[in-house]
Amino acid sequence: MLDTLQRVTTPEGIELNLQPAGPAPRALAWMLDLLWRYALLIGLSMLLIPLQEIGVGLFLISWFALEWLVPAALEVHFEGATPGKKALGLMVLRDDGAPVGWSEALTRNLLRFADFLPFAYLGALLSMIGSPGFKRLGDHAAGTIVVYRPPPADPLAVPLRP
Repeated sequence: MLDTLQRVTTPEGIELNLQPAGPAPRALAWMLDLLWRYALLIGLSMLLIPLQEIGVGLFLISWFALEWLVPAALEVHFEGATPGKKALGLMVLRDDGAPVGWSEALTRNLLRFADFLPFAYLGALLSMIGSPGFKRLGDHAAGTIVVYRPPPADPLAVPLRP
């Protein structure tokens, strides 16, 4: 069997087992995020475009923020997940297993343009296939990894005894 489990040891000596997400679930999460962002942009366009030049300017600023800044903010403030990642049980972590901060989230999200070039995310796909942790260029630069969210531990589980 193919073992993609990555073991990370924290400074406290705790060993974490991280399961990197491959290209297919990451692409699906990206498409889900694209859908909600563009639905919001369509709604904003209906409100802002009638305002002439000011509306167009506000729309373009909103488009930039939704495309580049909002995903980073969501990853920082919502346990490393945009809505698409959360729907698929994925999350972004630093390579050492710690939560992402602003610098990592902004770096990985702003470098999506490099993954897009030259042939519509072919660079990202090739980078993920060639990387042991399925990392795209933005993940390599930011020192991050996209992993499956571990299932929550049941705090009330009592071991059964015969």
